Amino acid sequence: MLKRKDQKQNNIKKNKEESDSENSLTNLNEIPSKYDLNFFVRLVLSILAMSMIFLNTIYGFFFPDRVVDCMEDKLFDWTESLNTYFSINIQHKNLLLIISSLCLDASELYLIYLWTFQGKSYRFCASLSIFYALRNFIQVI
Repeated sequence: MLKRKDQKQNNIKKNKEESDSENSLTNLNEIPSKYDLNFFVRLVLSILAMSMIFLNTIYGFFFPDRVVDCMEDKLFDWTESLNTYFSINIQHKNLLLIISSLCLDASELYLIYLWTFQGKSYRFCASLSIFYALRNFIQVI
């Protein structure tokens, strides 16, 4: 009984050593790389997306050129007291806009960072592109 256990352990050790030596031989032919091609594609797409967002913020080339006429806005009517408050208190309105924009920018940067370094699919990139395309389309209408 004891002999069989020793034989099994020796066989396991031999198999492990053989597989390690085979892996080391095959790994010598490959260039060790921390990042793969998908990482660099995601990195380039992330840099392009952030550049487009930054340039649009500065130059506004995705903003409509004309004044957009609006129909009756029920939500605006329901929140008339808040709208009046923020139209009177400009500093509070600007503070709210700054804080909400910072939260949105921070969450986008964090998600782009996660997608760039840990993403396995292009679903996030596609959803972000569709979101901004629809947002632009709605703002132009």
